[in-house]
Amino acid sequence: MFDVIMLFIILHLLIHPSSNGCNSLMDKHEESIGGIRDSSAVPTQVFAVSIVLDALASALTYLYFNHWPMLFLLAYIYASRAYSYREIRLKKYRF
Repeated sequence: MFDVIMLFIILHLLIHPSSNGCNSLMDKHEESIGGIRDSSAVPTQVFAVSIVLDALASALTYLYFNHWPMLFLLAYIYASRAYSYREIRLKKYRF
């Protein structure tokens, strides 16, 4: 049961907010988003916080599980970054 709780914490409290923060930083919306008229700029410190969250998630995954789940987690992190990274921008392709 502890493994399930730890996995929930890693994915939902560390990885998802980190991915969402990087996505917001890379998008740089200038028009209305979801009914919000004035979307404020995302501070650049969000990137540093997302790196810390990813490192913490990777370390916890390695400590509580082993290296294979950590490698899958890192692949997920890199794929989520490639989804919105300006140079790659996977979200512009329709799958």
